[in-house]
Formats: sequence, C-alpha cells, structure tokens
Amino acid sequence: MKSRVLLLLLPLLLGGISVWLVQSADDPAVPDHIAAAAAPGPAAATAAEATAVEATSQPTAIDPVRAAVAAATGQSVPFPDDAVWTEVRVVDKATGEPVPDATVTWSDQTTEERVNKDATLGQDDRRWLQRDQEQINAKYGWHAVSDASGHVRVHVTEQTLVLARRETRYGTLRLQKNTIPPRDGYRLEIEPDIEVLVKVLDSHGQPAAGVPIGVTQNDAQGKVLQLWRWQAQAITRAPDGIAALRHLQELRAEHRADKFAEWRARTYLPGHDDPGVAFQVETPAAEPVVLRLPPCGGVRVRAEMHGATLTAVKTIMLAENSREQGGMNWMMRRATHSRSVDDQGWAFFEHVPLGRSYRASASVMSGYLSSELKGPMTEDAVVTVVLSIGDQQMMLTGRLLDEQRAVLADQEFSLLVRAPYNENNTSFRTDANGRFLLFLGQWDKDTKHLQRVSIVSRPPASMLQADLTKRELRAGVQDAGDVVMQPGQLVVAGRLVSGDGPCTLKLQPAVERHEVPENAREARWQRQRDFQFHRDDNGHFEFRGDAQPGRYRLTLTSSSHLPVEPIEFTLGTKDLVVNVDTGAPLAASVLLPKDAPQGLRAVLVRDGEPATVDAATWRQGYNRLAAYPWSREPERYQLQWGSIAPGTYTLLLQLWCDPEPLATIGNVQVPAPKDRDARLVDIDLRSSVRIATVCLFDQNGQPIESYNGALFPIGQDPAKTWLGYDAHGEKASILVRTAPLELIVAKRGFRPRQVQCAAPTTEVKLDPWPTVELAFDGLQELPKETTLMVRFAPRDPSAARYRTMSNSGDRNDVMAAPRSSVAVAEGRAKVPIGEGPHDLMASVSRKRRTVAVDLPKGEPVFSNSPSLHVSVPGPALQKALDQLTAQETEKK
Repeated sequence: MKSRVLLLLLPLLLGGISVWLVQSADDPAVPDHIAAAAAPGPAAATAAEATAVEATSQPTAIDPVRAAVAAATGQSVPFPDDAVWTEVRVVDKATGEPVPDATVTWSDQTTEERVNKDATLGQDDRRWLQRDQEQINAKYGWHAVSDASGHVRVHVTEQTLVLARRETRYGTLRLQKNTIPPRDGYRLEIEPDIEVLVKVLDSHGQPAAGVPIGVTQNDAQGKVLQLWRWQAQAITRAPDGIAALRHLQELRAEHRADKFAEWRARTYLPGHDDPGVAFQVETPAAEPVVLRLPPCGGVRVRAEMHGATLTAVKTIMLAENSREQGGMNWMMRRATHSRSVDDQGWAFFEHVPLGRSYRASASVMSGYLSSELKGPMTEDAVVTVVLSIGDQQMMLTGRLLDEQRAVLADQEFSLLVRAPYNENNTSFRTDANGRFLLFLGQWDKDTKHLQRVSIVSRPPASMLQADLTKRELRAGVQDAGDVVMQPGQLVVAGRLVSGDGPCTLKLQPAVERHEVPENAREARWQRQRDFQFHRDDNGHFEFRGDAQPGRYRLTLTSSSHLPVEPIEFTLGTKDLVVNVDTGAPLAASVLLPKDAPQGLRAVLVRDGEPATVDAATWRQGYNRLAAYPWSREPERYQLQWGSIAPGTYTLLLQLWCDPEPLATIGNVQVPAPKDRDARLVDIDLRSSVRIATVCLFDQNGQPIESYNGALFPIGQDPAKTWLGYDAHGEKASILVRTAPLELIVAKRGFRPRQVQCAAPTTEVKLDPWPTVELAFDGLQELPKETTLMVRFAPRDPSAARYRTMSNSGDRNDVMAAPRSSVAVAEGRAKVPIGEGPHDLMASVSRKRRTVAVDLPKGEPVFSNSPSLHVSVPGPALQKALDQLTAQETEKK
C-alpha cells in the first residue's frame, strides 16, 4: 500500500489533510470509511476461498504479478490528451548500469478511480489489491519496455508513480508535475526485490486461510513500536495458508536504529496479541515464516430489522471488547476484522480466539449498530449474533417524488446529516416504488432537531433536494409520506472563465454570508455549508438552498490560480462572471546537506515591491510567493510555485531565525523561459549551511524526551517576540549557517542554559529548577478527596512571547519555573521556584474543581530562601472549601 499512499500523500499533506485514516480498513475509530473484506458463510467457506485464490493470488507473490505484466502486450488504458512526456532511464542500483527489456508500468491520480469503478472486483479483492501497487499498475495503468540503453518514455501528470521490473529486480520512481529533473535525467534504480512468505497454521497444525498479516517494528525487548504502514499488508490464502509480504526492501528506509531492534511478522486478529516472529530483511529465509493461531472458533453476525435482513448493511466488524484488552499494546487494539455480508446478510468470522468478549458492529447510513458478545468457548463452536435496530434508533421512511410528482424509483441519492459534533454523508437507493428508509442515529433529548437532514440527488442528476431539518424526530420509524424533491432557492449562478473561454480547472467556489456567529459579538463573513453546488464542463455553476436575507459574497481560493477578490452579490443573481487567471507555474531545485531538516524558505519578491520577512507567515497562513523544499533524493530538493503572476522577480533563500537572506537571485522571469533559467537548477547551498544537532539530558544524564522546548539564538530584544527552533523530544536538528551559533536552550521544567553550537552535535545537560520546602503548621483536616495545592507566582511577571516554526506562546512556558501547583502531603510540599521575587499561592482542589485560598501577602520568596513555615488562615481556607462545595451543588 505504501506506493499508493505516497503517490497520493504529498498533495494532501501540502493541503493539510490526513489520508491514511480513509484507507485504514481495520480501524474501528472510523467505521464510515472501513472497507469490508468479503467472507463466505460458514457452510461455503472452503469452496469460496478456493475460488478467490484462483482469481487473485497464488502461494507465491511474484509469479502472478509477473504473469500479469508479461501478458500486458497492448495498451488498455488510453493516454490523456494533454499528456506531457519525459524520459526515464532504468538502471541497476548497485552498478549503475542500464537495464534493457525492463517492464515499466506507471499510474497517476486517475488510476484509483478505475480501480474503484471496476465492477468485476469484489470488496475483498479490491481491498487487498489496493495494497499492492505493482498489480494496480499492471492492470489499471500504462506500460512500456525499456530499450537497449535502459530508456523508456512515460507521461507525467499531477502525481505519477513509475515501477520497473526485470526478473527479480524491482524499483520505483515518483514523478510530479512542475518539477525540475536532475541534470542527468530521471533514473529509476532497481534492486533485488525482497519478499517474505508467511504461513499460518491453526491450533491443529493445518493451514489457515483468510488471516491478515502485518509487520511491526519492535524494540530489543520485543515491544511493538509501530505497525508498518498502519495496517495489515497481506492475507493468507487457501489451500496452503500462505501470504506474501512484498517489496520489503522498502523497510530499510524506515529503520530507526536509535529505538528500533527488529522486524516481526504477525497475525492481525482481534483477541490474539500475537508476539510474531522476527525475520531478516537483508537475507530473508527461503522457507516461509510460520505463525500459529491459538484455538479458535467462529462467529457469524447479521443485521436485522423486525426479523428481516437489514440490506442497508454491507459490512460488519468484529473487535475485541475494549474492557478486556488490558495489557494488549495499542497497535493490536486496532485489529478490527471486517467482513462483507453474503446473500442472506451473514458475515462469517472463522478465526476467533476462544474465551474472550468481542463487539460486533455495523454502520448503517447515519446510524450505528453494535452488540457485545461472548466469543466461542470451544473450537467447534460458532457463535451467532444478530444486530438489531435499537428502540432509540431514529428512522424515517417515505416515498420520493420529483417536482412534477413523478415517482423517483430505483435511483441513488445522498443523505446529509449534521449533528452538533459530527457530520455524515451517505448514499441510499429507492426501491421500485420510490420508497426509502433512512437511519438517522440514536435519539436523545438533544437530537429532536438535528442541525441538518437533507436528501439530495447525486451527480450528474439535476439539483433536486428535500430538506427535512425542521421535522421533529423521535425514536422508532416515522413515515414522512410523499417527499417532493425540487430545486432549492437560487442563491447565485454564473460562469467561471479563464481568458477567452471557460475555466477548465476543477474548482468549487464558496458562498459566505455576513453574519454574527454563535457566541460572537460582531458580524463577520461566514462560509455557508448547506447550499448545493453544481457545475458543468463549460464553467457554468449555480448554488441553491435555503438562503436567508442578508449580504452574500462568492470566494474562490486555490493555489492553482491567482488570487480572486471576493465578489459580493445579490441573492438570486443569475449571471455572475468570475475571471480565473491561472498565472504561470515556476520551479527550482536546491542542493542541501543530506536529510536536511525544515528551515529553508524560498520567497519571490516582485520588482518594485518591498522584500519583507514576516516570521508569522513562515508556516502559518497562505503565501503563494513562498515555497518550501521537499525531496525524494538524498541532497536534491524541489521548490514549486503553483500560480504566479507574470513579471520579473527576485528570489530570496531564507533561513528560519536568520534576518539576512542566505542567497539572492535577481531578474527571475515568470513565465520561465522554455529552456529554463539555469540559475534555478540545483542551487548549491551545501557550503553555506550545516545541520546542527542539540542533544538534551537531565541532571542524571538521561535523555529529556518531553515535548515543550525551544532553542533561541542569543541577541534578541527581550521586549519583542523571540524566534526559536523547535526542541521536541531528546534531540533537535536545525539548519543553520556554517558559522558557530550561540543558543539559549529552553525546556519546560528545566533552567535555561546558554551554549555555543559549533560542532555537528552539541550535548547539553539541563538542571531542574530549585525548590523551596514548605511546612504547614496547624493545617486543619480537609474533607475527603480534597487537596491543598500550592505554587509560587513571580511578583513581577513578564509578558514575553516566542515563536517557532510549529509553535508559539508565552516564553515563560519554556523559560520560567513551572506554573503548575504541587499537592501538600502530610503538611509538607517541595515547590519549584524561578528567578526573582515570588509570592506563595494556594488553592483547594476536589474532583477537577479548584478554588483559590486567599493568603495574606508576606515577604517575597526567592530561590535561595530556606525552608519556610506557612500558616494558612482558617477562615480563608473554610471560605474556599465552602465555595468548592457550592460549585459542586450548582453543577448537580
């Protein structure tokens, strides 16, 4: 799966989205996105599995893929009309020699769409196919064969993944639009393809098919540190119970030598905390790794409504009951097994360890069904579970009609449901009479009215909708009668144009209303979420929905075009024209030390405009003139600008925390000349910068692994916001100039220390803050579960701020003594104290409620003060206790 994820991951990361959750088929935390693994019923398990094996796999993993690629003599997928071609050279990774007659396949962002639309694939086939990019490329991508010099031509789109195989050698290359190729062209290096076969035996020593297999990183004690690629990678097949873990040479790039000891193959089943078996990546054994299951029984689950199969449920999940997971590591708790249902609605789980409690669950539109169950107790037992619609489930039935009151029979629609803390968008289909049954979730007193309940037609149908939001809901089935779908109120319509023709970019504008948000005092522009949007291929668009009177505007934001100023419009406008200027892309490449950390930015400054360096926009906000380096090569980094206005610019290469540019390149032309600006190719900064690593240790010489910390270059104005480098964990690697650098090392809970950072690695020992011991004389006995808490507060606190590339806040958080309170135990407490005069503060705490105790202000306390005897006035303490009790009473 890693190839597919990396192919799609880069643009999603740049846009701030997390993609792995969508693909995590075994994650119970995201039930609406879980892909089901098809499974036969108990009686037909063996035959059905044997049929699936013949169609999808063999006992060994490479042979069927080789066969599929070798058989691909014709190009089944057409090339795009706007294909941009480039040349790739296939070479041997060890020798650098060209590799002729290599089979080369490639795919792009459209390939996944073809996989999802292939009706010949069952859910199980699709699920496991998507974890092997080589098979996807062979069947759904493009292919060619390298010539005598190892060259082959491929086309490059937004994201292109190129794979090459020559017999047992294999390699990958990822290409992206608007990047600068290396000076000697693209090289696709192939090396011996490493695979490990895993054989699973049941408790009787017989092959076990249908068992998911994962790979984990483990420490020297065998503790699981991480599951590779976050999910199971293969599944065992009949008749021999073997799964193939493929392309394992990619594991070496993820080796963490400082914490990581070995790789282990393990079964990935709920109820079984498999220790796994270690294997060698460099020299894998020829014989399969053998894993053994504990004694297992079976579980079959079906969802029903009034005794009939609930056909809306297509997938059922089985997980170990969380209350019984106990010492199981967190990664194995994710081992939810999912199965698709058969024709009778049953999902069968054939490898269920004995003697544990489980939870079976299923998503049904906006509803969720679950049931706890006792698992099988003997190996011949099959536990049957029925998931029934609960009494509190909200369901809505009725018949859908169009605006002419014609029945909308056997058609697909979307159900949009928004509750206070979640939003759900699912599809459903009407029957031959146009009737529907909607599941809206559990009813409680807060969901009589959901924030939104709408039925909308699915593209490419017309924009019909039915808003059911105002309907008062209750538990059980409600009949809505005839529900008429009709076009919503026209909010705005118009055209997206670029130059003299329609805009062809895949853009969706947004509508905002000037209003006072909830819990706010002043009006501001708020995005409207409940309007339907439709756009055709000619750029015509419209928004429809229930629009209240007020001021509205259209906004359009994307890195693929130049900024578009918001356009205010009157409700019902039909001819709004939005001019979209695509500008011009620009690319550059830089050479940096290998594995350089973040800390470089390239900024274009248009001639005649001021060159400003604003630390607040380094990583926050959107600056289309700034680019940040990313790399797929050891020392070569790419810089990309998606859409720049034509003109002449100066390129500034800046380091974080450094006010002076590292390098300047003037007279940069946009659009770039056809033969490229040679000054922007491989800008060599390796002699100008270095990587400095600061390792942090406590007073006992142990690594400091806490998160909060920063490294501040000295010489900054104390009254202003300080810029610093992030110091997360026990070490921080920073990109700086080659000259020595003096830093203030600040870590929460420790006294700051000034050091000179001249060597590649600087070890810093930090001391904790001093403490003052307090003894409380005559302290009255406190009520049960009540604690007296104390801390020192600086008498003259400073209002200092700081900013790192990923964080900002009060500088005292990392440079002053902790502000947290210490509990008084047996009349004593040791309280941390910082520099300067401090006052003692006290409070009483019970069940997460805290009330301050009003202590009389005395002489200031300093870090060198001796042990202090403290007397807490009885009336002040009793007053705080009374307030604490009053808060608890009020809450009840």
